[in-house]
Amino acid sequence: FSIVWTSPYNDVTQSICFGDYNNDGWLDILEGNDGYNRLYKNNGGNSFSIVWQSTINANTYSICFGDYNNDGWLDILEGDWGGYNRLYKNNGGNSFSIVWQSTINAYTQSICFGDYNNDGWLDILEGNSGIITGCTRIMEEIVLV
Repeated sequence: FSIVWTSPYNDVTQSICFGDYNNDGWLDILEGNDGYNRLYKNNGGNSFSIVWQSTINANTYSICFGDYNNDGWLDILEGDWGGYNRLYKNNGGNSFSIVWQSTINAYTQSICFGDYNNDGWLDILEGNSGIITGCTRIMEEIVLV
């Protein structure tokens, strides 16, 4: 393997994933940081541009893409240590809006989407430290438009 691109920021990146948030056929990069999370658009090949940054300074341990509302656009799910987890709706283009925030300070170390009950809607699976909230939780059917 060889390095073909490096982020322009010196972040403490704790989670990262690929996903095609804008449906252009190129995998984009989503960073979960201790600070502000960032989304880099793949310009084709080895060129990436920052197109979104979270407005909340958080300690994100886990971040992922998933289409929670089945609209064809990948949304962002953020799992924070010592803070509140958030779901950002992809508004199309480079804009995302917070549509859900956990009500419990979860100390989340891992978070993901999956349709565990096969109803066609993504559910959320959290892996927490157990300090306050218990270790693992499933939240069903986030049906938010």
